[in-house]
Amino acid sequence: MLLGALFTIAKTGKQPKCPSTEEGIKMQCIHTMEYYSAMKKNEIRPFAAAWVHLRIVILSESDSLVVCEVDPELKEKLRKFRFRKETDNAAIIMKVDKDRQMVVLEEEFQNISPEELKMELPERQPRFVVYSYKYMHADGRVSYPLCFIFSSPVGCKPEQQMMYAGSKNRLVQTAELTKVFEIRTTDDLTEAWLKEKLSFFR
Repeated sequence: MLLGALFTIAKTGKQPKCPSTEEGIKMQCIHTMEYYSAMKKNEIRPFAAAWVHLRIVILSESDSLVVCEVDPELKEKLRKFRFRKETDNAAIIMKVDKDRQMVVLEEEFQNISPEELKMELPERQPRFVVYSYKYMHADGRVSYPLCFIFSSPVGCKPEQQMMYAGSKNRLVQTAELTKVFEIRTTDDLTEAWLKEKLSFFR
């Protein structure tokens, strides 16, 4: 079904119509994983992988796709983090506990730069990060924005991508954050990249 449609995309570049019902969304998740399996066997052209990533992003924006709840202890940790009074950079790294089907705290860091933070992120596994950053504005002002960063590396397992992408919106809402960014490789996480993203917020 959808897997066959993906072969059509790879050959013709034309995207067929997909089902819009909740059942259709579930089918898309299943067939996306089948697609990755076929990719490993070189049965589909690699450039079609971009379409699958887009499909995952679209699914993650759907309110009907919530995979994991947020651990109650993490909720309290995030609440306190939002009201921290310290002025240094700080970060909370979170992961999905597959067995508990829950987003949990992995590590917490104080006085950590973006370049140091990226060294703490796995290169082949997704992670969620809430980062408190000391931002020096061009006019001399100083602010301390809270940034949500979704690290979704290319090459990680599709079932992991599904769990993280499906849980992102719930976590963002729980943390009550508005500055939400995504990186596709840990090398993207630099101070220059973060300042560029923050420059769009006034």
